[in-house]
Amino acid sequence: MTLTGAFYTRFSWSASTFDFTEPLAAVLPVPTVIAGANVADDGTREQLTPRTEYQLRLLTGKLTKAEADDLFTWWDTWAKLGKQTAITLDRLATATGLWEYGQWNSFFSKAELLNAPFGPGIRPYPARALYFFDLMFRQGQ
Repeated sequence: MTLTGAFYTRFSWSASTFDFTEPLAAVLPVPTVIAGANVADDGTREQLTPRTEYQLRLLTGKLTKAEADDLFTWWDTWAKLGKQTAITLDRLATATGLWEYGQWNSFFSKAELLNAPFGPGIRPYPARALYFFDLMFRQGQ
C-alpha cells in the first residue's frame, strides 16, 4: 500500500534501477555556500565568486536486509567510484509502476553521493532488525 503525499524513491544508474518500497523518512534540500578566497602577502583577503549549491539529504525509511544489501551493491559498484546516479522522488504515490515527472516530482539527474564513510544505522525491532541510511547528494556536472 502506498501512502499518498509520501516520497517514494528510485535510483537509476548504468542499466540498473532500485526502487525503495518504503517512503523516505525525510527529504532535506540543503543549501551550501561554495566560495573561495585569496590572501595576499600583506594579508589582504579577496573573496572569490561565491555560489549556492543545493545538496539533497535523504533519510530512508525502514529497509530490510535485502534492500540494504542492494544499496551496498549500488555503492560498491557505482557510487563510491564517483559516478552519477539519477534520483527520482515521486510524491504522487505512483511508485507502483508508473513514474511521473510532473510538478510534484523532483528529479536529480546527475546526483553524486557525498557520504564517506557509507553505512547503515540499525533499528532493532522484535524478530528482525531494520536498516536506515542517511544519504547526502550534490547535483553533478
